[in-house]
Amino acid sequence: MDNDKPMSKRITGLTNCHNSEPGSSRPAHTVTLKGIEGKIAKAEYAVFGPTLTVCVLTLENGFKITGESACASPENFDKDEGEDIAYKKAREKVWMLEGYLLKETLYEENLMAYAKGAAGKIGSMQTHPATSSAVSYGGALAAGALAAMKNELLASASHTKKPKTIWPTGLGEKE
Repeated sequence: MDNDKPMSKRITGLTNCHNSEPGSSRPAHTVTLKGIEGKIAKAEYAVFGPTLTVCVLTLENGFKITGESACASPENFDKDEGEDIAYKKAREKVWMLEGYLLKETLYEENLMAYAKGAAGKIGSMQTHPATSSAVSYGGALAAGALAAMKNELLASASHTKKPKTIWPTGLGEKE
């Protein structure tokens, strides 16, 4: 098996494994084999003893993933078959990671859309003279919730310690 196998399958141009191909019956947000192959920059193989083959895939961002194959008897060992199986097992791990990344991205997009919608509703709230304190208090609570969601998103995006939430004054308990 040739060590350049993934490069020969690599897609030229921009690759996004989270979008389906034009004209495809698949939904717009999906992980594709073509996209996964496009993320793989290099494959390296090593054989240990007479039965174990390891494949190390280096992704375009430098992250490395391994896949292994082993046979029960040295008489059954086939280098090409071992490399093919190890490669496929490593590629499955990439698939899982890309699936998680897609789901997380969609979750964050939905959260942001919800936050923007809630912010628009808060901005357009009008107080009624008879209930002005209750409406204002509810608006302040919603603003505090939006601030907390924004802090959560910023913390997850920057992978740093979660910032302290600052609540609007006059709402009782503060952090």
